[in-house]
Amino acid sequence: MWIIEGILNKISIKIKKCVYNGFKKNVLKTNFKKNVLMVYILDPFILNSSNSHSNQKQVIEIAKIFSSFGYNVDVLDYLSYKKVKYKYDLIFLVDCNLLPKFYNNMKCRCKIIGYLTGSDLVFSNEAEEKRLNYLYDRHKVHLKARRRATNVYDKFLMENKIDAFFLMGNKFTLSTYDRFNIKPVFFIKNSANILEIRREITFKNKKQKSFLFLASYGQVLKGLDIVLDVFSKTPDLKLYVCSNFEQEKDFCKLYNKILFNSENVKAIGFIDVNSKVFENIIDECSYLIAPSSTEGCSGSVLTAMAYGLIPIITKENGVDNDEAIWLENDNVDYIIEVVNSYSSKDIGWIIEKARKNQNIYYKNYTFNCFKDSFVEACKEIKI
Repeated sequence: MWIIEGILNKISIKIKKCVYNGFKKNVLKTNFKKNVLMVYILDPFILNSSNSHSNQKQVIEIAKIFSSFGYNVDVLDYLSYKKVKYKYDLIFLVDCNLLPKFYNNMKCRCKIIGYLTGSDLVFSNEAEEKRLNYLYDRHKVHLKARRRATNVYDKFLMENKIDAFFLMGNKFTLSTYDRFNIKPVFFIKNSANILEIRREITFKNKKQKSFLFLASYGQVLKGLDIVLDVFSKTPDLKLYVCSNFEQEKDFCKLYNKILFNSENVKAIGFIDVNSKVFENIIDECSYLIAPSSTEGCSGSVLTAMAYGLIPIITKENGVDNDEAIWLENDNVDYIIEVVNSYSSKDIGWIIEKARKNQNIYYKNYTFNCFKDSFVEACKEIKI
């Protein structure tokens, strides 16, 4: 029965996507005088809710916020080639390079907001290339770049055509855009893709030597290769790998032995962070390890903090957290020293540190924090 339901669901999704063709007008069915075009993701407005990414929930809230300022909201998927024929008082773009496509859709006083959800694309490209070269130095194997952007941001557009930027990240994230003179910039708080009810941290099954790697796509960019090299040399430590590594065949081939055939590494794959399976993992793990080389503000780190894991992270994760363990570099031997050092901490230290990290999340990075920061930014630019 579940096979038939799965097939019918896929058919339903295809039909809905064909019907809307990447665009949905007046998604909240309002009747205001002003109109906004959101060029972002459309699926959350036409399909059943998904736990695949925090942006699925956030984009719906963005639409509601614009509506609260008196706008009818149209949504165009940023990957769609559909030509929009309507005029707008406000345009909200997740890809600033798309702006010229909408010049004919702008009313005379139309405001443009650029939504920056990650580091600058040139920075990210260079970060991935550096990590691929580091992997080659260690293993003499060239892997495919997974997150390389071919259409980087245009300097003229960024500096002259956009009225304001909403940046998901922190001051480090902003620093990756230093090749531009962009302003004004307003920081938007990211949130974890979790249920809103605060979950009590349980320490009964906590193990100081258990670590979690949690990511999505682009394993080398996120640092999984480094983490696996670390845990291949620390057999007394345990690692759970929750990411989309299955989609990267060349990566899985290179790391087949340590990823799939070692006692101390558990290859889980992509996981629902609200599932019972994930709860069991976080109840055992004391630490998240995330040596990512580029982010906006890492949702994986925020998820770990919300559940009371202690993050061992690079500054590139874009999270402000005085209680995190900061990696000074991405060298394998150095990180081995770090994980060995913290795996010997007593449970009392771990309990205190875990609670502090969870408190930081619930003070600064909840869904309400996301909403409040977005509303405040809208007020500042007087939309």
